Amino acid sequence: MLHYFCGLPKCGKSLLAERWLAEQGGRVLYVGTLPDIRIYRETIRLHRERRPEDWDLYECTGEPLQDMAWLDGALERYDGVLLDGPSFYLQRALCYYEIGWMEVRALRRLLKKAAALPVRCCLVDQPLAGAQGEIRTVGRIFHEAVYRYAGARLYVEDGAAVSCPVGALRQFDGGG
Repeated sequence: MLHYFCGLPKCGKSLLAERWLAEQGGRVLYVGTLPDIRIYRETIRLHRERRPEDWDLYECTGEPLQDMAWLDGALERYDGVLLDGPSFYLQRALCYYEIGWMEVRALRRLLKKAAALPVRCCLVDQPLAGAQGEIRTVGRIFHEAVYRYAGARLYVEDGAAVSCPVGALRQFDGGG
């Protein structure tokens, strides 16, 4: 079961997804995508402080195939998974790795598997409207797969979520 929380930075999407998963109970994995560098340390600290202590944490390495393989193996061991910031992760990965169709296919398989399992998988992301070039291309491919497999698509603004049709999400991404 895949839930997608989309919204601009600092709109409350991560907090809503965290609260929803905490209310559902069970064993939860938080997947962090931000690198531990100075400009992100405050965000990382705030997310860490508000997460329940019994949640497990996987911090992405930045190498897409390695991270996806790890997550693929972990999905069935958890009742809930929160993947926070996958588009930013892809953007960073594009700077260091050549992402091709092999990675795109692996990502689609991972999303399809997450949607088919009873695990509650939350993706928290932001629109791609400002992205450029290859980042936008890979991000749009990723988002189209999310739109296809997500059972719930929510747009978050000022801490409130509303169900959002795919066409509106595409517009938020800067496309038709």
